[in-house]
Amino acid sequence: MVSFEDGEGQRLGLLLNDRGELVDVAAIARQLNIAAPRHFGDLLVVLTSGQNSLADVLYSLESDGSTDRIPEAVLPIDAVRLRAPITPGAQILCAGGNYRSHLQEMQAMAVPSSVLWFTKATTAVIGPNDAIILPRHAPDMVDYEGELAVVIGRPCYRVSEDEALSFVGGYTLLNDVSARDWVKEALAAEDPQEVRASWGRNLLGKQFPTFCPLGPVVVTSDELQDPGDLHLTTRVNGAVVQDSSTADLIVGVPALVSYFSQFVALAPGDIISTGSPPGVGVARTPPIFLAPGDRVEIEVAPIGVLSNPVEAE
Repeated sequence: MVSFEDGEGQRLGLLLNDRGELVDVAAIARQLNIAAPRHFGDLLVVLTSGQNSLADVLYSLESDGSTDRIPEAVLPIDAVRLRAPITPGAQILCAGGNYRSHLQEMQAMAVPSSVLWFTKATTAVIGPNDAIILPRHAPDMVDYEGELAVVIGRPCYRVSEDEALSFVGGYTLLNDVSARDWVKEALAAEDPQEVRASWGRNLLGKQFPTFCPLGPVVVTSDELQDPGDLHLTTRVNGAVVQDSSTADLIVGVPALVSYFSQFVALAPGDIISTGSPPGVGVARTPPIFLAPGDRVEIEVAPIGVLSNPVEAE
């Protein structure tokens, strides 16, 4: 599923990977009198209002070839602008230090006894091909972090690991862009108070506008049933900088969903990002940080490529 925009506004689409086209879901629904077109303006609206209407559209597409009968509903992907595939709900919850090999490269060998977590501001979200803007006051150490992200599909509170995946609506990609400038003092800090203050600056360094690219699509959970065995690659200017598997996750998707649900009433559209694999810029020798003119690409084969240029403020 994608969110796209053209001269008629923003709405929900279904990407046809083998044809370089997408289906305008609202156009199909309008022709079949299934639901009001506004119902398909955004995936979040569909999730929060129930999925019966979307299921009707999908059934129609699969059973009777609606795209052939309604050719105006099929659009070339190059003729539209892709946006973030979902407008996040109330929260974006992120796991930190969740790949074993990432802990090693950050010289934190001990596996945490519980999930290290933080949040991203929903105001930081941008879509495919939108620019990551380097803030004027934190320009020197902005880092990339490619991650698999979970989209919650149903209300979810205090669920077990065994049932957790049944509350997942789909999966997408997230770039946890981070201004490392804000935490370099913490590396040498010995005073616990300064460590805590530096951690707070670290969290703020993840909240800038444009620091949460999301997309390019949401792959529904029925199409991607094993999030624990996905190959994730991140490239900067075409060079591979992260190359890992979600099999290296310390806390897998079912456990993450269950863990967060013990404390937070998760709602449709909420996002859980699973953490970044090794290869982040700050840990490389020499370090690699983003600069104007760069392009960051994050790829997981079933989901596609999330690509964003980098610009100065």
